[in-house]
Amino acid sequence: MELKIVILSLCLVLVRGQWRQRPQQPQLPQRPQGPQRPQQPIPGYPRGPMGPARPVDPFAPFAPFAPPVQPVQPRTTCCDRNLYGGHTGTTPLPMPKHCLDIREFGGVRSGVYTIYVSSVNECGKRDVYCDQTRDGGGWTVIQRRIDGRLNFLRDWEEYKNGFGFLEGEFWLGNEWIRKLAMQGPHELRVDLGDFQQQERFARYRVFSISDERSNYTLRVERYDPQSNSGERH
Repeated sequence: MELKIVILSLCLVLVRGQWRQRPQQPQLPQRPQGPQRPQQPIPGYPRGPMGPARPVDPFAPFAPFAPPVQPVQPRTTCCDRNLYGGHTGTTPLPMPKHCLDIREFGGVRSGVYTIYVSSVNECGKRDVYCDQTRDGGGWTVIQRRIDGRLNFLRDWEEYKNGFGFLEGEFWLGNEWIRKLAMQGPHELRVDLGDFQQQERFARYRVFSISDERSNYTLRVERYDPQSNSGERH
């Protein structure tokens, strides 16, 4: 039996969130309007030396006893509570959760961006490399190998937390990949190339990863038939 080994010069693994329509932000309730206040001073109110004194408004409640209006608090994650991360002119920018958000907010060039990932109990930010040109853009790169300069023989903790350089070769980190996938539905794309400049890719419409207790088990489904990797599912 002949064993064929293909040495790859390029390995690129990307994930992308699904397109979605952003829900409108809830409007805070307005303070109820009371009866109209009189425009003229109350007759008989004493005058001061500089002219008529300000009349007492019988319709105005005593300030210390005026109950404040409590806004309705929707169920949110910690990143949602601090939704806005910057401004463009007078328009606030929502915090992006992945590279597809970055592209929707105007980041159309590939490069390093900051995203914000959250769960019920925690919220963190992470610099990631966004591929905004391949297959429509919006891809968060989780692994890149180019020429083998970076050693990928690492221990558990390094693969958990990530290693390498975002502008070169790197592994994003199992824990960060898990948190990224928890932000909503994601798809996975794997690009491979050889020294003859031939490239193949496989794309899966469903992608998820378990937590550390389950050894970060990968789950992929719905293999895209337009992929050219030669796989059959």
